Parts: sequence; C-alpha cells; structure tokens
Amino acid sequence: MTKSALLILFATGVAHAGGWYTGVGGGSFRFKAFDPTPPAITFKGSAPGGFVFAGRRVADWLALEGRLGATGDFSATQILPLGTPFTVEAGLGSFRSALVRLSTPERRGLSFYGLVGATHGTLNARLKFLGDTTAADDRDTGFTFG
Repeated sequence: MTKSALLILFATGVAHAGGWYTGVGGGSFRFKAFDPTPPAITFKGSAPGGFVFAGRRVADWLALEGRLGATGDFSATQILPLGTPFTVEAGLGSFRSALVRLSTPERRGLSFYGLVGATHGTLNARLKFLGDTTAADDRDTGFTFG
C-alpha cells in the first residue's frame, strides 16, 4: 500500500535569545492511500491538525527544527465492483519531524524559507467492510519537504 500526506498550514513563532525560536501551527492534512492489488482501491481525505515546533538558527540562512503534532480523523468510502461499500476512517495519530530550515535574508520584515528532513508518524485506521470493523495502525518514517 502506498501512503502520502500533504500539509496546508499556518504557523506563528517567537524568537528567543541565542538563536532559538518556538511556535505553533495548524492546518489541513491531506491523505492518500492506494492498494494496487485487485480490486485497486484509492482513498483520499483531509483532516484538521496541529503541531508545536522549536528550532535553533545556526547561521543567518540555516536552522535546525523539530516538530510534534497530531491530526483529527477523515473518512472515505469506495464502492467495490459488486456494489459493496468499503470505508476507511483514518488519522495521523501523532507525528514528529526533524527538519533543516533554509531561509532567505529578511527584507522589510519578509523572508522566505524551505524545509527538508524526515517525519515519523502513526497512522490510525479503521477499515469497515461487510459489517466488520478492523483496526489497522501503521508506523512509518518518510522524507519531508515544504
């Protein structure tokens, strides 16, 4: 099964002495899961989520950042070839990220930045098929950028 997640977010932070900064963020996490075995099933959904972050600027353009967060649940249903519904309820129970933050110099109070690193998360899923419900939790680490 192939899984992916996308984050559309807002974040706000506060700078501290010694190059440290902290903040909170939130947004909409978009999920996609695909199982190629017949019948091929694709589920898509989005859920609200939030995170806290802390980092330390080690150069004018470089910082190291960590994030901890979680999301709510989403639900998606697909009708199988014989008309039987198959429902997935899932959410990213928790996640943690280790990131490198690259930024442009600040001009007129505006700066652009990009993040790259790794995220480890726990996907909590409940599969509903023919009246039965099965829990299917999965932990995985993946490449993160944004």
